Amino acid sequence: MHDDHHTIVLNIASRNIELLPKIICHEMIHLCIEPLVQQYATPHWYKERIVDLTFKRLFPEIAFEQNLSKEVLVIDPVFEQHYSNFEEIFAHIPRET
Repeated sequence: MHDDHHTIVLNIASRNIELLPKIICHEMIHLCIEPLVQQYATPHWYKERIVDLTFKRLFPEIAFEQNLSKEVLVIDPVFEQHYSNFEEIFAHIPRET
């Protein structure tokens, strides 16, 4: 759970202990991309999709994907094309208004 833009609080009492490493990795990716999320005013579910795709790329053997709306899947080809350049990925995402 995100407390603010600088803190992540993880309530381990409410989580399956076996999932904690995955959840921690997921949240670490959030922390890494947060400056770009802010810079590009990225909508929440697009941000989640980027986290899922990054997690899958870095840790394919333990990756999981959230059940997201099909509209956010439009960024998948952009992610694949520009994986090594996150600034370029974020530049192609629709912005929050």
